[in-house]
Amino acid sequence: DGGLGMTLGELETAVRMGLRTIVIVFDNEQYGMIRTYQDRRVGGSTAGTALGPVDFAAAARALGARGVRVDSDAGVEQALRQAMASDRPTVIQLAVDRRWTGVDATP
Repeated sequence: DGGLGMTLGELETAVRMGLRTIVIVFDNEQYGMIRTYQDRRVGGSTAGTALGPVDFAAAARALGARGVRVDSDAGVEQALRQAMASDRPTVIQLAVDRRWTGVDATP
């Protein structure tokens, strides 16, 4: 989700260009990759990597895209099917455990 926060303007471009892009946000409320690299350093300082709860689905809608929040595994398939059938970009915001960064954290 931190990565989407840095590039949210690109979603407006996709809407304006009429693209049918699907963006899946693994929302752990942090800059996960940066956090992982900070954890690997001696001392493990994690300054500036925590984010608050950002409603990326609402941000997508504000930019003219579809925005959907999925809070359980059971909702993923339906959200993805609807996104593939949509005539505009879709952001699917998946809530994940904050401990999951999506990066192999082994030093």
